Amino acid sequence: MSFCTQTDLTNRKGTQAIAELTGDPEGLVVDAARVTLAINEFAERIQVALNKQYRNIAFDETNKFLNGLNIEGAYLLLEKDSYDGWSEENREDWKLLMKDIENIASGKIDLKIETEEEEDATVEGYFSTNRRVFGRNSLNGVEA
Repeated sequence: MSFCTQTDLTNRKGTQAIAELTGDPEGLVVDAARVTLAINEFAERIQVALNKQYRNIAFDETNKFLNGLNIEGAYLLLEKDSYDGWSEENREDWKLLMKDIENIASGKIDLKIETEEEEDATVEGYFSTNRRVFGRNSLNGVEA
């Protein structure tokens, strides 16, 4: 199960960039099989981390955090397999993605789940003040 689609990836990174990474030097035709393989490969990494904290909950591409994580991971995998390979910046981005996956697995990143009930955001009972009375004679007979 993946957390993004090919359309998500091409919308975020551009069709020309994805086509160039998948083997078309002109940037016109995207190799759908390579894109799907990269998306699924990174989705498996995410799923392993999710199984440690959210074993009984099924996530899909509607979770925005996982969607973005899968898009970036798949893009970096395509970069890695391209002719030029990774730059130093790509390596740093990969390390950050792996850290996010580790944080999901350890529970440091909390994925807000819609099935959980959130507490009401009321402030009733938290504040109390003395009642202030303003009237005509609040200046005690002194005219301003």
